[in-house]
Amino acid sequence: MIFAMLGVIVALVAGGLYVTRQIDGPQTLTPEQTVNEFLSAVFLATDTQRVGAVVCRSWDPNDAIVRTRQAVPEDAHVSWDEITVASTNDGRTTVRARLGLRLRDDSRPTSFEQWRFALVDEAGWRVCEARPLIT
Repeated sequence: MIFAMLGVIVALVAGGLYVTRQIDGPQTLTPEQTVNEFLSAVFLATDTQRVGAVVCRSWDPNDAIVRTRQAVPEDAHVSWDEITVASTNDGRTTVRARLGLRLRDDSRPTSFEQWRFALVDEAGWRVCEARPLIT
């Protein structure tokens, strides 16, 4: 009986927290979190709605997916790390990330590329450009 009551209390508290978060609206993402979400939406989910939530108004989500995916080999699995802000100025920021490319027969990334992401603050950080750095 005690466990059942505790279960009900925990469920009510969790439900209350969920409702409170929904009323407060979505959390604002940092530039690094925005780039991480962009990469996840492009390479893991290929989800235009998720991409649309983190790209500039002027960048069509379908175009963002196509252009970004075209910059890597077609059959490569993409991973990323080292997402860091390179510069910030007047509502604009540049973020860099290291993308690891793993081809079909490889067990881990065989090559790494540095990428640059241009972001603007449009009521939250939005990716306006994503491209590999030419070294």
